[in-house]
Amino acid sequence: MEVNATNICLIPKVEQLEFVSQFCPISMCNVVYNVLTKTLVNHLKALIPELITPQQTGFIPSRSIHDNIVVAQEMMHSMRRMQGKVGYIIIKVDLSKAYDKICWSFVAKILKEVELPQNMMDVIMSCISSVKTNVLWNGQRSDMFSFHRGLRQGDPLLPYLFVLFMDKLSHIFSKWALETYEDG
Repeated sequence: MEVNATNICLIPKVEQLEFVSQFCPISMCNVVYNVLTKTLVNHLKALIPELITPQQTGFIPSRSIHDNIVVAQEMMHSMRRMQGKVGYIIIKVDLSKAYDKICWSFVAKILKEVELPQNMMDVIMSCISSVKTNVLWNGQRSDMFSFHRGLRQGDPLLPYLFVLFMDKLSHIFSKWALETYEDG
């Protein structure tokens, strides 16, 4: 079996299934792949606090994602009290399909921007782009197939890559807001 071969197991979310969306697909990566990616994750864990701005809190050692709740409440409170003022907005981003839609060229661009070592970038890109998978259904495996974009759920690298992407998105929004304010 190939190192990056994966079985997708469909876990029902509800008792009476009617739609494909009522399944939670879980990628079951093999042991060799998990050892490789967990080694990468351990290296990334050490680098992430230096690469990510303080506003990003999830999956970063010594930061708590719960801080975001306090920040959101403070923002809402402040915005309610700013009657008559213009120029403040809150953007809620739907990330429900984010893993499925990420282009691999974007991943490569972000990894290059944060200046990860080239060999680490190569291994990460190989991990996400060489996936071959099948679906387990009623105890039977489908034929193997490949993807051309997206990241598989269940991959140990995902939380750390996702934090890098969200930090980039945050920079894009901040730059847009600053340019809009200055033009304003």
